Amino acid sequence: MNNTISLNRSSQIQTVMVIALVSLAVLLSWLQPLTSFTTESIESSLKQAGIAFGFAKVLNGLVSVMQSTELQVSLGAGMSIAIGEILDPFNDLIEDYSTLMKFSLGSLVVQMVLIKITSNFLFNLLLTATASLFLLTLWLKRPALNLLAFRLFIFTFALRFLLIFSLLMNHWIDQQFIAPETQQKMAEVAATTEEEQQKLQQLSQVEPPAAQEQSFIDSLTNKVNGWKQALSASMQQVSNALDIQQLSAKLDRIGMDLITLMSLFLLKTLLLPLLILWLLLKLTQQIWQLPTLPLTQPNKTQQEEKPYDHG
Repeated sequence: MNNTISLNRSSQIQTVMVIALVSLAVLLSWLQPLTSFTTESIESSLKQAGIAFGFAKVLNGLVSVMQSTELQVSLGAGMSIAIGEILDPFNDLIEDYSTLMKFSLGSLVVQMVLIKITSNFLFNLLLTATASLFLLTLWLKRPALNLLAFRLFIFTFALRFLLIFSLLMNHWIDQQFIAPETQQKMAEVAATTEEEQQKLQQLSQVEPPAAQEQSFIDSLTNKVNGWKQALSASMQQVSNALDIQQLSAKLDRIGMDLITLMSLFLLKTLLLPLLILWLLLKLTQQIWQLPTLPLTQPNKTQQEEKPYDHG
């Protein structure tokens, strides 16, 4: 008798817990606190990815300007190399980086659209309906109908929250392990890019001296001499700015930073969300395939007492 009372209390507690969890799911669906937080997280990632993609445009412009410079850098012992030859591999890396960042931005936009689709009024209403049906069959103690209603509720719940849960887990992993490294590399690339932009701006500001009131021949001669001096100074500045050793070191450093950013954004925006979503789908599939629900099963003590009661 005591065992029967204890089992009944345990079953009632489990039922109350299930009702509370289902009600909480419906409440979260309508109030959308998780949806709002996930949307803000995606918007923040979009801004960061947009800034990172902007580096590709700036670097591509800098490389184009440098490649247009007809300059040979001496390596000693009669050897020389053109600046364009140094920049060709780096330019290819920028193209690869730009392509991957487009995929990252596209992935984030798709995530944003899917979040908006699964959080609209129709999905909330559908989740409420399936939750109500499940709780009704649980109260009526109809095992067959209860299992069907439970599966419908799990299916609707997965549609509504599975993507959100996967993105929330991805956001937590990003904040703990990926974001600090990403911010550091973006800061380094931004600093180096700004430095090279300032150098090119200084080179573009070299102007010939203003002509004074002189005879035509003297004025023309002074202009030619002024242009020669300006060109010589400009070429000297270019030689200093594009020193082969400094340039190679900067390209190596920026190249490694770009490769790191490519890996981090690939992991953050593509690989991790897909992996987490796949794991949650497998978990949902296992729940869907439950043959029966423990709450709807009669207690063993009750089954054993039935023949005795009829006797």
